[in-house]
Amino acid sequence: MICKIRKWTLADAADLAAALSNRKVQDNLRDGLPYPYTEQDGADFISAMLSADENEIFAFAITADGRVVGSIGVFRQGNIHRQTAELGYYIAEGYWGKGIMTEAAKGMGHMKKMCEEAEKIMTERFGKDMVIALATEEKGVPYVRYVNAYYENGAFYVITYALSNKIRHLENNPVIAIAGEWFTAHGRGINLGYFGKEENHRIAKRLKEVFSEWIDNGHTDFGDENTVILCVELTDGLLFSHGTRYEF
Repeated sequence: MICKIRKWTLADAADLAAALSNRKVQDNLRDGLPYPYTEQDGADFISAMLSADENEIFAFAITADGRVVGSIGVFRQGNIHRQTAELGYYIAEGYWGKGIMTEAAKGMGHMKKMCEEAEKIMTERFGKDMVIALATEEKGVPYVRYVNAYYENGAFYVITYALSNKIRHLENNPVIAIAGEWFTAHGRGINLGYFGKEENHRIAKRLKEVFSEWIDNGHTDFGDENTVILCVELTDGLLFSHGTRYEF
């Protein structure tokens, strides 16, 4: 059976819950998983994987027949075992014995290399002041605007206004679509809050450096606590570079 591995998205929570609410599957995993495994449990796990340090955890969804049927990941071990890693996986019971795990394991090496190459390209292309298209959605209607953005470690950062439509839309639906130079992706929008608060000091300083050509033109009031930083954590994307297609 043909299967693929890809990054997790929050929309996968229901399929994940269906796979893990099965005693036969859980009997082959470590202790501690909740049972029954709920959709919220799945969403919590996926959020943790999306925000994990890829030097420590490299985890993907396994898909077949248009749905998530399992998980595969490489997890760096701790302490004296820090130079080793553990491969972990599980497959929904209905897909046992179909050769899926063998195919998924083969794909892990290729996917890791592709993600590393894509991250390097993303940093080179968008790790500066770049204009991108950013789309939010409200009641089924898409709203698209162009914004100045900066990319770093799997996320875009935008200076915006807390009372703007984009921030209001995110309160009900955090999913954002992004398009840039030979690139398109989805992400999860997070309002990091006031630009000047202590927790945002590092990224705020970096944004001032990156946007130095226009940031002091008087249009941005840094004394206004409604001036905020929008972080868009990428969940999946498609990137082209020199004739090569990268999916992550």
